[in-house]
Amino acid sequence: MTKLLTVPMKKPTDVDVVRPLENLINTVYKSPKDKDISKQIREFSNLRNNAVLKSYEQFEGSLEIIYTYYDQVVALENKIPQNELHISFKWKDAFNRGSGIFGGRNSLTISSLGFERVCVLFNIAALQSSIASAQDVNNDEGLKIAAKLFQQSAG
Repeated sequence: MTKLLTVPMKKPTDVDVVRPLENLINTVYKSPKDKDISKQIREFSNLRNNAVLKSYEQFEGSLEIIYTYYDQVVALENKIPQNELHISFKWKDAFNRGSGIFGGRNSLTISSLGFERVCVLFNIAALQSSIASAQDVNNDEGLKIAAKLFQQSAG
């Protein structure tokens, strides 16, 4: 069996998104304290935890969860101006395993939904390549799935 090349996933850290989002909505948008908004923010936080912290199981169901979280981050990024939301997203480099070959930092922390979006998109591609390499390429169905996932991860 041929071993196919995969890309390692970036490692995220746990981030509290509930308090900053609630503060932003309650102060900037002068929204009354609404339990539905708090509930939706907690659901967003749970979605992030499931998508970025628990997606290392590398099964195809993880892709759907990450896709959903990615869509939510894009929607939130389009609705909230960059300078208004102060959540520090910290992600560790996928390729730097202490070797120093690539240089730079082991982790990076940026207060931007754009940074979160790019890191999640990177992990989507990495997970697609991992699932593709696990396919049995000796039969037509496995080969089709692997080719499709490798094409998507390259895109």
